[in-house]
Amino acid sequence: MSIVFAKKSLTAKLPLRRWVRTAHLWAGVGLGLWLVMLGLTGSALVYQHSLRQVLEKGRKIKPGLPALSVGELLAKVHRQRPDLIVLDIDDMDRSGSAWEFFVRPVQPVRIERHSRILLVDPGTGDIGGEQTSAGTFMGFLAQLHYNLLSGEIGLDLNAFAGGLAIFFSITGLVLWWRGRSKWKNGLRIKLRSVSSRVRNYSLHSAIGFYASFFLFVIGLSGIYFTAPRPFLWLAAHVEGTSLVVMKDFLDPPQSTTDPTTPDAPVDRVMTAALGEFPDSRLSEVELPTTAAAWKFHFFPRGAVDLGNAELVVVDRRSAKVLTAKRTADLPLAVRAVIFLRPLHYGSFGGNFTKVLWMLFGLTPGVLFVTGLLMWRKRIAAIVVP
Repeated sequence: MSIVFAKKSLTAKLPLRRWVRTAHLWAGVGLGLWLVMLGLTGSALVYQHSLRQVLEKGRKIKPGLPALSVGELLAKVHRQRPDLIVLDIDDMDRSGSAWEFFVRPVQPVRIERHSRILLVDPGTGDIGGEQTSAGTFMGFLAQLHYNLLSGEIGLDLNAFAGGLAIFFSITGLVLWWRGRSKWKNGLRIKLRSVSSRVRNYSLHSAIGFYASFFLFVIGLSGIYFTAPRPFLWLAAHVEGTSLVVMKDFLDPPQSTTDPTTPDAPVDRVMTAALGEFPDSRLSEVELPTTAAAWKFHFFPRGAVDLGNAELVVVDRRSAKVLTAKRTADLPLAVRAVIFLRPLHYGSFGGNFTKVLWMLFGLTPGVLFVTGLLMWRKRIAAIVVP
């Protein structure tokens, strides 16, 4: 075989740039499919609640009925399934859809890998369906995206994937820059009257540039979901304070009432919680199955999602409010870190950013294919039989 030597390029003249290109290339070839999978599943999950409503049995409810009280719903669910204990009620802020009751057996015979969920009509209390967190198509996609179907280990691995996305965004921008006189060429996609090599290169370069911010944000927020405390600690430190400002959110208070005291009626507990944030949307209720307090999660009403949330903790026996906190009252730097959640989901700008994020989720696939084609062309140009 013979070796073909090309004219020295900018990459050959700059050793650092050459090393960056090599690392970018081989990381993409070796691990790029991981990001492709996360991008595709993430795109599908942007509108997961609407898709679940269409695809999953038991999500539809009888229209026009007001929601029963939580106490009535719990009683009706218990009568239908006395073998189960309700741990959590979610999706309470989504109109026209069943609420999710997370449950576990009263007498478990084995450790269940995935959460068990009952789909309950909030207007009638009827159980429309039962599923596990990974037992449906959308559930499978969600668990694959969140933790690779591997629990805590998968979360840690996805933190590495987040770092990989940041690595690609930075090294890609380094390679995209070709000097002040040529940088505009990197923004153009050339499809007509060009060779396949030029076409792939222009696609990879331009789409990579436009997607670089998205990849960086998604990577950073993915790491945050795995280990939020270091991010919050750093933000609090920047503000000259400590994680004490987040104490009630990270470690909600527990009741000190006498354990022999009977539990307060559920409706009394609910009234106490709803009275703290009457203008907000109740999203989730964590039941005090082992702890001594109820936890209520609220979201402010409004079209724009800034990551703001509200937490109310109520004693299970006295129905006394133990804490009522809003993330909107936290220091600015801490709120900026919390804003990583809507940044990851693309919900911060309503449907416009959701659609944009859904499209950006497809870019890792485009970059992987074009990068692979460029790599094959490069190998063929270097080694000629």
